[in-house]
Amino acid sequence: MKVAKTGILSLLALLVGISGFPQVQAKKKSKETLAVALLVIGKVDVLRNGRKKRVKTKMFFEKNDTIITSRNGKINLQIGPKAVIRVAPNSMVQLSKLAEIKRGEQIELTLKKGTIYSKIVRKLKGNEAFRVRTRTIVAAVRGTEFAFSNLNMDQDKIKDEENLSSGVYVNEGKVKVETNSGEKVDVSAGEEVRLTGAKLKKQILEAFVKRKLEIFKNLDVMKEQNYKMLKAQKERGQKALQKIFERNKQLREKMNK
Repeated sequence: MKVAKTGILSLLALLVGISGFPQVQAKKKSKETLAVALLVIGKVDVLRNGRKKRVKTKMFFEKNDTIITSRNGKINLQIGPKAVIRVAPNSMVQLSKLAEIKRGEQIELTLKKGTIYSKIVRKLKGNEAFRVRTRTIVAAVRGTEFAFSNLNMDQDKIKDEENLSSGVYVNEGKVKVETNSGEKVDVSAGEEVRLTGAKLKKQILEAFVKRKLEIFKNLDVMKEQNYKMLKAQKERGQKALQKIFERNKQLREKMNK
C-alpha cells in the first residue's frame, strides 16, 4: 500500500505541474480546445472555482477561468491552433467558451474590464466561431486582428501603453459588432467603433491608436507541431488523473465492504 500511495502522489504532482491547479474530483467533460499561457509579464492571476492562483508560462486554462492582470501585468494566451490574445494590464477576461468541435473550435471571451488584443491567423470555417463580448456589445470574427476595450471610469484615468478607451479597433480584416438592442455594424481594417449612449459610432482609427495596434507585429501563435505536442501532453495528464480517481474509488469500495 505504501508503494501504491507513493505512485499516486507522484502522478498527482505531475498533473498539478501541468495544469496549475490540483483537481478535487473526477469529471467527465466534453473536449475543450487548448488554452495556454505563452508569455507572462508581471503579476497575472487566474480565478477558478473561487480560488486564485498566480499564472506562469505554459499553464493550461479551462472553460470559465477568469484571467486577471495587475497594473504591471500582461499575458499572451494561445487559444486553439489559430488564435492568440494579449490581455493588457489591469484587465479581467473570462474564458466563457472553449468548445472543441469537429475540425475546429468555438471560442467566446467575456471582457469584464480592460483591453485585449486578438489575432486570428487563419480564417475560421463552417461553424467555427470566435467572439468577444461585454455586457453591452459582442464582436464576432472569422479571421482578423482587432482590439476590444471595456474600461470603467477609474480605468479611464489610467495611462499606460496598451489600454484603449472602450470600443472595438480593427487592425486587419473585419469584425461584426452588435449591441444588446440589436444594432449591427461591420468594422473594417483601419476603423473603430464606440458605444455612444445606446448607439454605435464608427470612425477612422486615430494615429495614437494605430501606434498601439503595432502590438500585433509581435503577437504570434505557436508553431502547429508545438501546439499538437502540448495538446497531447495535456490529454495524457487528464487521462492519468482519471485513472488515479478510479483506482482510489475502487480502494474505498473494498475498504467499506
